[in-house]
Amino acid sequence: MHILGRSWGGILAQAFLVQYPERVQSIILGGTTPSCPLMQKGFERIKMSLGLTTFNMMNRREFEGSTTHPEYKAAIDLLLYRHFCRLEIWPDALKQMLSAASKRVMHRIFGKYLFNCSGSIKDFDCTAALSKLEHRALIMHGEHDYISLDCAKLLRDSLKNSEVAMLENCSHMAFYENPDLYHGHVLRFLLQNAISLK
Repeated sequence: MHILGRSWGGILAQAFLVQYPERVQSIILGGTTPSCPLMQKGFERIKMSLGLTTFNMMNRREFEGSTTHPEYKAAIDLLLYRHFCRLEIWPDALKQMLSAASKRVMHRIFGKYLFNCSGSIKDFDCTAALSKLEHRALIMHGEHDYISLDCAKLLRDSLKNSEVAMLENCSHMAFYENPDLYHGHVLRFLLQNAISLK
């Protein structure tokens, strides 16, 4: 099969590839990471970009559990519009997806806060396992993605037979922000890997 996984789905796709390499012909990974500790370092840099005072406020609010405070919500909103979806008006499908997501599952696996991976995947790292594989891989990454470019670089370096598509002026939701660019890369890669799309 050919697998496409992005964000959390990209972590699942990598785990599947490592566990069942014989079942996978090629893989497309977007806005994801092979190392959650590296991803967390990127989150810290993004929060620090708002300034030390705001960075400390966010950490304190998360520690205290007072994240409903307007100053915390304002900082999160700013980071979301910079790094999650840069569209002036978010698509209804995206808003519905976010509102329908299971908070119980999200909190257990990722953590309670979007820019702080503290859940069960916080120590996930499959870079060593990926380096043993020869699968064709496309790594797509938004220029402003909230998952740092370091993660895409590590994927590229770990997967020997990979190529990178940098999605300029896009963040985490590149397929909403520039669908022609995003789907164009996917289609080209699939056609190069002998998929019949009749």
